[in-house]
Amino acid sequence: MKTIRLTIVVFCALTIFQTRFSYATDAQSGRSLNQQGQVSSQSISQAASSPTNQAANPASPVVSDLVAAKQRLVDAADARGLDTTRIKEFLTKLDATSARYGTTEKQLADALDGLTEILTSTTKSPLYTGKQLEMAFETALHNIACPMEIDQGYHPTCNVTTVEVFAAARHPDKYVAMVKEIALTGSFTANDGRVARPPKKALLPGDDENNYDISQPNSDKRNLASQIVQMTLINSAYELGHVLKQKAVRKPDGTTEYVMAPVTDRRYVLGARRKKPYGNGFIDLGEDMLVDLNGKGIINSHTKELEDGPAFTQDEVVASSKMWLGYEMPYITTPYMTTTHDPRTGRTTNSPWVYDLPDKARLLKAKADGKFPLGVPTIGGAHVQTIHDVVVDKRGNVWVLLDNQHGTERDGWVPLSDLHSTQKSNKVHLKPNYRPDDLSWNKQ
Repeated sequence: MKTIRLTIVVFCALTIFQTRFSYATDAQSGRSLNQQGQVSSQSISQAASSPTNQAANPASPVVSDLVAAKQRLVDAADARGLDTTRIKEFLTKLDATSARYGTTEKQLADALDGLTEILTSTTKSPLYTGKQLEMAFETALHNIACPMEIDQGYHPTCNVTTVEVFAAARHPDKYVAMVKEIALTGSFTANDGRVARPPKKALLPGDDENNYDISQPNSDKRNLASQIVQMTLINSAYELGHVLKQKAVRKPDGTTEYVMAPVTDRRYVLGARRKKPYGNGFIDLGEDMLVDLNGKGIINSHTKELEDGPAFTQDEVVASSKMWLGYEMPYITTPYMTTTHDPRTGRTTNSPWVYDLPDKARLLKAKADGKFPLGVPTIGGAHVQTIHDVVVDKRGNVWVLLDNQHGTERDGWVPLSDLHSTQKSNKVHLKPNYRPDDLSWNKQ
Protein backbone atom coordinates (compact mmCIF):
# COMPACT_ATOMS: atom_id res chain seq x y z
CA MET A 1 0.00 0.00 0.00
CA LYS A 2 1.41 3.38 -0.98
CA THR A 3 0.44 6.80 0.35
CA ILE A 4 1.14 9.97 -1.62
CA ARG A 5 0.58 13.51 -0.37
CA LEU A 6 -0.83 15.82 -3.03
CA THR A 7 -0.43 19.57 -2.70
CA ILE A 8 -1.69 22.34 -4.90
CA VAL A 9 0.65 23.84 -7.44
CA VAL A 10 0.87 27.54 -6.64
CA PHE A 11 0.35 28.84 -10.17
CA CYS A 12 -1.48 32.15 -9.66
CA ALA A 13 -2.97 32.06 -13.16
CA LEU A 14 -5.99 34.29 -12.50
CA THR A 15 -7.37 34.99 -15.97
CA ILE A 16 -10.26 37.18 -17.09
CA PHE A 17 -11.45 38.48 -20.45
CA GLN A 18 -9.77 41.38 -22.27
CA THR A 19 -7.12 42.11 -19.63
CA ARG A 20 -5.56 40.12 -16.85
CA PHE A 21 -6.15 41.45 -13.33
CA SER A 22 -8.37 44.35 -14.37
CA TYR A 23 -8.60 45.53 -10.77
CA ALA A 24 -5.17 47.09 -11.31
CA THR A 25 -4.52 50.74 -10.62
CA ASP A 26 -5.36 52.95 -7.70
CA ALA A 27 -1.96 54.33 -6.88
CA GLN A 28 -3.28 57.69 -5.74
CA SER A 29 -5.60 56.43 -3.02
CA GLY A 30 -4.05 56.02 0.42
CA ARG A 31 -0.51 55.99 1.64
CA SER A 32 1.46 52.78 1.68
CA LEU A 33 2.13 50.91 4.88
CA ASN A 34 5.70 52.13 4.76
CA GLN A 35 4.71 55.76 4.54
CA GLN A 36 3.58 55.79 8.15
CA GLY A 37 7.21 56.25 9.19
CA GLN A 38 6.62 56.55 12.89
CA VAL A 39 10.02 55.39 14.16
CA SER A 40 12.76 56.78 11.93
CA SER A 41 16.10 58.16 13.12
CA GLN A 42 16.15 61.95 12.96
CA SER A 43 19.79 62.15 11.99
CA ILE A 44 19.39 59.58 9.22
CA SER A 45 16.26 61.26 7.87
CA GLN A 46 18.04 64.59 7.77
CA ALA A 47 20.91 62.99 5.89
CA ALA A 48 18.48 61.59 3.35
CA SER A 49 16.80 64.94 2.78
CA SER A 50 19.87 67.16 2.64
CA PRO A 51 22.36 67.12 -0.25
CA THR A 52 25.12 68.17 2.16
CA ASN A 53 25.62 66.16 5.33
CA GLN A 54 28.09 65.97 8.15
CA ALA A 55 30.59 63.97 6.10
CA ALA A 56 31.42 67.14 4.17
CA ASN A 57 32.27 69.10 7.35
CA PRO A 58 35.41 67.96 9.22
CA ALA A 59 34.27 69.83 12.33
CA SER A 60 31.05 67.79 12.55
CA PRO A 61 30.69 64.65 14.68
CA VAL A 62 31.67 61.36 13.03
CA VAL A 63 28.80 60.15 10.83
CA SER A 64 27.53 56.60 10.78
CA ASP A 65 28.27 54.19 7.95
CA LEU A 66 24.58 54.36 7.02
CA VAL A 67 24.54 58.14 6.76
CA ALA A 68 27.67 58.02 4.61
CA ALA A 69 26.16 55.27 2.43
CA LYS A 70 23.07 57.40 1.90
CA GLN A 71 25.16 60.34 0.83
CA ARG A 72 27.17 58.24 -1.63
CA LEU A 73 23.92 56.94 -3.12
CA VAL A 74 22.38 60.39 -3.49
CA ASP A 75 25.60 61.76 -5.02
CA ALA A 76 25.74 58.89 -7.53
CA ALA A 77 22.11 59.38 -8.48
CA ASP A 78 22.62 63.12 -8.85
CA ALA A 79 25.62 62.54 -11.11
CA ARG A 80 23.39 60.42 -13.39
CA GLY A 81 20.71 63.10 -13.49
CA LEU A 82 18.12 61.06 -11.58
CA ASP A 83 15.34 62.58 -9.50
CA THR A 84 17.07 62.92 -6.13
CA THR A 85 13.94 64.31 -4.47
CA ARG A 86 12.13 61.03 -5.15
CA ILE A 87 15.18 59.03 -4.13
CA LYS A 88 15.38 60.86 -0.80
CA GLU A 89 11.70 60.09 -0.24
CA PHE A 90 12.45 56.40 -0.74
CA LEU A 91 15.33 56.67 1.74
CA THR A 92 13.00 58.18 4.33
CA LYS A 93 10.50 55.35 3.76
CA LEU A 94 13.37 52.89 4.11
CA ASP A 95 13.96 54.20 7.64
CA ALA A 96 10.35 53.42 8.59
CA THR A 97 10.49 49.99 6.96
CA SER A 98 13.73 49.18 8.78
CA ALA A 99 12.17 50.17 12.10
CA ARG A 100 9.14 48.01 11.36
CA TYR A 101 11.02 44.85 10.39
CA GLY A 102 14.11 45.25 12.57
CA THR A 103 16.85 45.38 9.95
CA THR A 104 20.24 46.65 11.09
CA GLU A 105 22.18 49.72 9.99
CA LYS A 106 24.82 47.42 8.49
CA GLN A 107 22.21 45.66 6.35
CA LEU A 108 20.95 49.02 5.10
CA ALA A 109 24.43 50.45 4.50
CA ASP A 110 25.43 47.32 2.55
CA ALA A 111 22.21 47.53 0.51
CA LEU A 112 22.72 51.22 -0.33
CA ASP A 113 26.36 50.73 -1.29
CA GLY A 114 25.30 47.85 -3.54
CA LEU A 115 22.78 50.11 -5.23
CA THR A 116 25.42 52.81 -5.66
CA GLU A 117 27.69 50.28 -7.32
CA ILE A 118 25.01 49.57 -9.94
CA LEU A 119 25.25 53.22 -10.97
CA THR A 120 29.01 53.68 -10.65
CA SER A 121 30.49 50.36 -11.79
CA THR A 122 32.65 50.53 -14.90
CA THR A 123 31.74 46.93 -15.69
CA LYS A 124 29.68 46.66 -18.88
CA SER A 125 26.45 44.85 -18.14
CA PRO A 126 25.85 41.75 -20.30
CA LEU A 127 22.12 42.48 -20.15
CA TYR A 128 21.17 46.08 -19.64
CA THR A 129 21.68 49.51 -21.14
CA GLY A 130 22.65 52.47 -18.98
CA LYS A 131 19.00 53.54 -18.71
CA GLN A 132 17.97 50.03 -17.72
CA LEU A 133 20.65 49.96 -15.03
CA GLU A 134 19.20 53.19 -13.67
CA MET A 135 15.79 51.50 -13.73
CA ALA A 136 17.18 48.49 -11.82
CA PHE A 137 18.78 50.85 -9.29
CA GLU A 138 15.69 52.91 -8.55
CA THR A 139 13.17 50.05 -8.59
CA ALA A 140 15.35 48.03 -6.22
CA LEU A 141 15.57 51.04 -3.88
CA HIS A 142 11.79 51.42 -4.04
CA ASN A 143 11.24 47.72 -3.34
CA ILE A 144 13.35 47.56 -0.18
CA ALA A 145 11.83 50.86 1.00
CA CYS A 146 8.23 49.79 0.25
CA PRO A 147 8.06 45.98 0.22
CA MET A 148 4.27 46.02 0.37
CA GLU A 149 4.27 47.83 -2.98
CA ILE A 150 6.10 44.98 -4.72
CA ASP A 151 3.78 43.59 -7.42
CA GLN A 152 3.88 40.58 -9.70
CA GLY A 153 1.86 42.37 -12.41
CA TYR A 154 0.05 40.03 -14.79
CA HIS A 155 2.77 37.39 -14.37
CA PRO A 156 1.76 34.12 -12.64
CA THR A 157 4.67 34.36 -10.20
CA CYS A 158 2.87 34.96 -6.89
CA ASN A 159 4.72 31.88 -5.61
CA VAL A 160 8.18 33.47 -5.57
CA THR A 161 6.89 37.03 -5.17
CA THR A 162 6.18 36.15 -1.53
CA VAL A 163 9.85 35.23 -1.15
CA GLU A 164 10.80 38.52 -2.79
CA VAL A 165 8.59 40.54 -0.43
CA PHE A 166 10.02 38.73 2.59
CA ALA A 167 13.61 39.30 1.47
CA ALA A 168 13.03 42.98 0.67
CA ALA A 169 11.61 43.52 4.16
CA ARG A 170 14.00 41.37 6.19
CA HIS A 171 17.14 41.15 4.05
CA PRO A 172 17.54 44.35 1.99
CA ASP A 173 21.28 43.67 1.69
CA LYS A 174 20.74 40.25 0.08
CA TYR A 175 17.94 41.64 -2.07
CA VAL A 176 20.21 44.31 -3.53
CA ALA A 177 23.11 41.86 -3.83
CA MET A 178 21.04 39.68 -6.17
CA VAL A 179 19.88 42.61 -8.29
CA LYS A 180 23.43 43.98 -8.51
CA GLU A 181 25.03 40.64 -9.40
CA ILE A 182 22.50 39.93 -12.14
CA ALA A 183 22.68 43.49 -13.47
CA LEU A 184 26.48 43.57 -13.64
CA THR A 185 27.36 39.92 -14.40
CA GLY A 186 24.19 38.12 -15.52
CA SER A 187 24.74 35.45 -12.86
CA PHE A 188 23.53 34.67 -9.34
CA THR A 189 25.52 33.11 -6.51
CA ALA A 190 23.32 31.01 -4.25
CA ASN A 191 23.76 30.74 -0.49
CA ASP A 192 25.75 27.52 -0.88
CA GLY A 193 28.23 29.17 -3.26
CA ARG A 194 26.97 27.58 -6.46
CA VAL A 195 26.41 29.90 -9.41
CA ALA A 196 23.37 29.99 -11.69
CA ARG A 197 22.99 31.89 -14.93
CA PRO A 198 19.34 32.58 -15.80
CA PRO A 199 18.46 32.88 -19.50
CA LYS A 200 18.72 36.31 -21.03
CA LYS A 201 15.10 36.01 -22.17
CA ALA A 202 14.06 35.74 -18.54
CA LEU A 203 15.80 38.95 -17.50
CA LEU A 204 15.27 41.45 -20.32
CA PRO A 205 12.40 43.88 -19.56
CA GLY A 206 8.98 42.85 -20.84
CA ASP A 207 5.71 44.73 -21.24
CA ASP A 208 5.23 45.38 -17.53
CA GLU A 209 8.78 46.48 -16.87
CA ASN A 210 8.98 48.79 -19.90
CA ASN A 211 5.72 50.49 -18.91
CA TYR A 212 6.37 50.74 -15.18
CA ASP A 213 6.15 54.30 -13.82
CA ILE A 214 8.44 54.79 -10.82
CA SER A 215 6.51 57.95 -9.91
CA GLN A 216 3.35 55.83 -9.46
CA PRO A 217 4.85 52.56 -8.30
CA ASN A 218 1.94 50.73 -6.68
CA SER A 219 -0.01 50.24 -9.91
CA ASP A 220 -0.12 46.47 -10.49
CA LYS A 221 2.84 46.40 -12.85
CA ARG A 222 6.00 44.45 -12.15
CA ASN A 223 9.16 46.54 -12.14
CA LEU A 224 12.61 45.55 -13.36
CA ALA A 225 14.08 44.75 -9.95
CA SER A 226 11.14 42.44 -9.24
CA GLN A 227 11.56 40.77 -12.62
CA ILE A 228 15.23 40.15 -11.83
CA VAL A 229 14.43 38.62 -8.45
CA GLN A 230 11.43 36.53 -9.48
CA MET A 231 12.93 35.15 -12.68
CA THR A 232 16.29 34.50 -11.01
CA LEU A 233 14.67 32.55 -8.18
CA ILE A 234 12.65 30.39 -10.57
CA ASN A 235 15.43 29.68 -13.04
CA SER A 236 18.11 29.15 -10.40
CA ALA A 237 15.87 26.71 -8.53
CA TYR A 238 15.58 24.68 -11.74
CA GLU A 239 19.23 24.99 -12.72
CA LEU A 240 20.62 24.12 -9.28
CA GLY A 241 18.31 21.15 -8.71
CA HIS A 242 15.91 22.55 -6.10
CA VAL A 243 12.79 21.62 -8.08
CA LEU A 244 11.86 18.03 -7.26
CA LYS A 245 9.21 16.03 -9.11
CA GLN A 246 8.11 12.42 -8.89
CA LYS A 247 9.94 10.15 -11.31
CA ALA A 248 9.36 6.50 -12.20
CA VAL A 249 12.48 4.32 -11.90
CA ARG A 250 12.65 0.73 -13.12
CA LYS A 251 14.17 -1.56 -10.48
CA PRO A 252 16.41 -4.61 -11.30
CA ASP A 253 13.56 -6.96 -10.48
CA GLY A 254 11.39 -5.32 -13.13
CA THR A 255 9.12 -3.43 -10.74
CA THR A 256 8.69 0.34 -10.80
CA GLU A 257 9.69 2.61 -7.94
CA TYR A 258 8.61 6.25 -7.68
CA VAL A 259 11.20 8.66 -6.33
CA MET A 260 11.60 12.41 -6.06
CA ALA A 261 14.23 13.63 -8.51
CA PRO A 262 15.55 17.09 -9.43
CA VAL A 263 14.25 18.70 -12.61
CA THR A 264 17.09 20.71 -14.16
CA ASP A 265 16.15 20.72 -17.85
CA ARG A 266 13.56 23.53 -17.67
CA ARG A 267 13.79 27.30 -17.68
CA TYR A 268 11.24 30.09 -17.29
CA VAL A 269 11.37 32.96 -19.80
CA LEU A 270 9.40 35.78 -21.44
CA GLY A 271 8.33 35.30 -25.03
CA ALA A 272 5.89 36.99 -27.40
CA ARG A 273 2.61 38.12 -25.81
CA ARG A 274 -0.01 35.43 -26.40
CA LYS A 275 -3.79 35.86 -26.58
CA LYS A 276 -6.41 33.16 -26.92
CA PRO A 277 -9.88 33.97 -28.37
CA TYR A 278 -12.73 33.24 -25.99
CA GLY A 279 -16.36 34.13 -26.77
CA ASN A 280 -16.53 37.81 -27.66
CA GLY A 281 -13.19 38.57 -26.05
CA PHE A 282 -9.93 36.84 -25.38
CA ILE A 283 -7.82 35.38 -22.61
CA ASP A 284 -4.51 37.13 -22.17
CA LEU A 285 -1.92 34.38 -21.75
CA GLY A 286 0.89 36.88 -21.21
CA GLU A 287 4.56 36.54 -22.05
CA ASP A 288 5.58 33.89 -19.51
CA MET A 289 6.42 30.39 -20.64
CA LEU A 290 8.16 27.31 -19.32
CA VAL A 291 10.66 25.95 -21.86
CA ASP A 292 13.20 23.17 -22.23
CA LEU A 293 16.92 23.82 -22.57
CA ASN A 294 16.50 24.34 -26.32
CA GLY A 295 13.94 27.08 -25.73
CA LYS A 296 10.99 24.97 -26.87
CA GLY A 297 7.77 25.58 -24.95
CA ILE A 298 6.61 22.80 -22.63
CA ILE A 299 3.03 21.62 -23.16
CA ASN A 300 0.77 21.00 -20.18
CA SER A 301 -0.39 17.39 -20.33
CA HIS A 302 -3.92 18.29 -19.18
CA THR A 303 -4.72 21.55 -20.99
CA LYS A 304 -2.58 20.80 -24.07
CA GLU A 305 -1.51 24.46 -23.91
CA LEU A 306 1.91 26.00 -23.30
CA GLU A 307 2.83 26.09 -19.62
CA ASP A 308 2.68 29.75 -18.64
CA GLY A 309 3.60 29.24 -14.97
CA PRO A 310 6.76 27.96 -13.31
CA ALA A 311 4.97 24.81 -12.00
CA PHE A 312 6.05 25.43 -8.42
CA THR A 313 4.41 23.85 -5.40
CA GLN A 314 5.05 25.30 -1.97
CA ASP A 315 8.00 22.93 -1.62
CA GLU A 316 9.80 24.67 -4.47
CA VAL A 317 8.84 28.11 -3.14
CA VAL A 318 10.42 27.55 0.26
CA ALA A 319 13.36 25.79 -1.39
CA SER A 320 14.02 28.94 -3.43
CA SER A 321 14.05 30.91 -0.19
CA LYS A 322 16.60 28.55 1.34
CA MET A 323 18.70 28.70 -1.84
CA TRP A 324 18.82 32.51 -1.57
CA LEU A 325 18.63 33.38 2.13
CA GLY A 326 19.98 30.21 3.71
CA TYR A 327 16.68 29.27 5.37
CA GLU A 328 13.02 28.72 4.52
CA MET A 329 10.84 31.79 4.89
CA PRO A 330 7.80 31.33 7.17
CA TYR A 331 4.80 29.93 5.33
CA ILE A 332 1.31 28.74 6.15
CA THR A 333 0.84 25.29 4.65
CA THR A 334 -0.91 25.06 1.30
CA PRO A 335 -4.07 22.89 1.13
CA TYR A 336 -3.25 19.23 0.69
CA MET A 337 -4.74 15.77 0.74
CA THR A 338 -3.30 12.27 0.80
CA THR A 339 -3.96 9.59 -1.78
CA THR A 340 -3.63 5.94 -0.81
CA HIS A 341 -3.35 3.25 -3.48
CA ASP A 342 -3.77 -0.45 -2.69
CA PRO A 343 -2.16 -2.54 -5.47
CA ARG A 344 -3.96 -5.66 -4.24
CA THR A 345 -7.37 -4.23 -5.05
CA GLY A 346 -6.38 -1.47 -7.44
CA ARG A 347 -8.42 0.92 -5.30
CA THR A 348 -7.31 4.53 -4.76
CA THR A 349 -8.63 6.45 -1.78
CA ASN A 350 -8.40 10.20 -1.28
CA SER A 351 -8.51 11.85 2.12
CA PRO A 352 -10.46 15.10 2.68
CA TRP A 353 -8.54 18.32 1.97
CA VAL A 354 -6.49 19.58 4.90
CA TYR A 355 -6.37 23.35 5.53
CA ASP A 356 -3.83 25.08 7.73
CA LEU A 357 -5.97 27.82 9.30
CA PRO A 358 -3.86 30.00 11.64
CA ASP A 359 -5.50 31.17 14.85
CA LYS A 360 -4.99 34.38 16.85
CA ALA A 361 -2.32 32.95 19.16
CA ARG A 362 -0.26 31.58 16.29
CA LEU A 363 -0.31 34.81 14.30
CA LEU A 364 0.50 36.97 17.33
CA LYS A 365 3.43 34.70 18.14
CA ALA A 366 4.66 34.91 14.55
CA LYS A 367 4.55 38.69 14.82
CA ALA A 368 6.39 38.69 18.15
CA ASP A 369 9.02 36.31 16.75
CA GLY A 370 9.66 38.55 13.71
CA LYS A 371 8.18 36.09 11.22
CA PHE A 372 6.35 38.66 9.10
CA PRO A 373 5.97 38.95 6.15
CA LEU A 374 4.39 35.51 6.25
CA GLY A 375 3.39 33.59 3.12
CA VAL A 376 -0.20 32.35 2.96
CA PRO A 377 -2.01 30.42 0.19
CA THR A 378 -5.35 32.01 -0.76
CA ILE A 379 -8.18 31.32 -3.23
CA GLY A 380 -8.10 27.65 -2.27
CA GLY A 381 -4.34 27.49 -2.90
CA ALA A 382 -4.44 28.97 -6.41
CA HIS A 383 -2.82 32.21 -5.25
CA VAL A 384 -0.30 33.21 -2.60
CA GLN A 385 -0.26 36.45 -0.63
CA THR A 386 1.76 37.81 2.27
CA ILE A 387 0.64 38.74 5.77
CA HIS A 388 2.41 41.88 7.02
CA ASP A 389 0.70 42.41 10.34
CA VAL A 390 -1.95 41.14 12.76
CA VAL A 391 -3.91 43.19 15.31
CA VAL A 392 -6.67 42.40 17.82
CA ASP A 393 -9.25 45.19 17.93
CA LYS A 394 -11.12 46.53 20.98
CA ARG A 395 -13.85 43.93 20.56
CA GLY A 396 -11.36 41.05 20.45
CA ASN A 397 -11.66 40.52 16.69
CA VAL A 398 -8.49 39.58 14.81
CA TRP A 399 -7.51 41.62 11.74
CA VAL A 400 -4.83 40.62 9.25
CA LEU A 401 -2.93 42.98 6.95
CA LEU A 402 -2.79 41.21 3.56
CA ASP A 403 -0.67 42.07 0.54
CA ASN A 404 -2.20 40.70 -2.67
CA GLN A 405 0.81 41.76 -4.81
CA HIS A 406 -1.52 43.36 -7.36
CA GLY A 407 -1.54 47.10 -6.77
CA THR A 408 -2.99 48.99 -3.85
CA GLU A 409 -6.68 48.21 -4.36
CA ARG A 410 -6.48 44.68 -3.00
CA ASP A 411 -3.99 45.35 -0.20
CA GLY A 412 -5.33 46.00 3.29
CA TRP A 413 -6.93 44.73 6.49
CA VAL A 414 -9.32 41.76 6.51
CA PRO A 415 -10.91 39.82 9.39
CA LEU A 416 -9.16 36.55 10.17
CA SER A 417 -12.39 34.71 9.35
CA ASP A 418 -12.25 36.11 5.79
CA LEU A 419 -8.69 34.86 5.42
CA HIS A 420 -9.83 31.39 6.45
CA SER A 421 -12.63 31.54 3.88
CA THR A 422 -10.27 32.22 0.97
CA GLN A 423 -7.84 29.57 2.20
CA LYS A 424 -10.61 26.98 1.89
CA SER A 425 -12.38 28.09 -1.29
CA ASN A 426 -11.18 28.95 -4.78
CA LYS A 427 -14.30 31.10 -5.19
CA VAL A 428 -13.40 33.61 -2.46
CA HIS A 429 -11.38 36.55 -3.80
CA LEU A 430 -10.83 38.98 -0.94
CA LYS A 431 -11.16 42.71 -1.31
CA PRO A 432 -9.89 44.22 1.95
CA ASN A 433 -12.31 46.13 4.15
CA TYR A 434 -9.70 48.80 4.96
CA ARG A 435 -6.57 50.11 3.26
CA PRO A 436 -3.15 49.49 4.85
CA ASP A 437 -2.96 52.88 6.59
CA ASP A 438 -6.63 52.96 7.62
CA LEU A 439 -7.00 51.79 11.22
CA SER A 440 -10.51 53.19 11.71
CA TRP A 441 -11.83 49.69 12.34
CA ASN A 442 -10.05 49.83 15.72
CA LYS A 443 -11.40 53.26 16.73
CA GLN A 444 -15.09 52.52 16.70
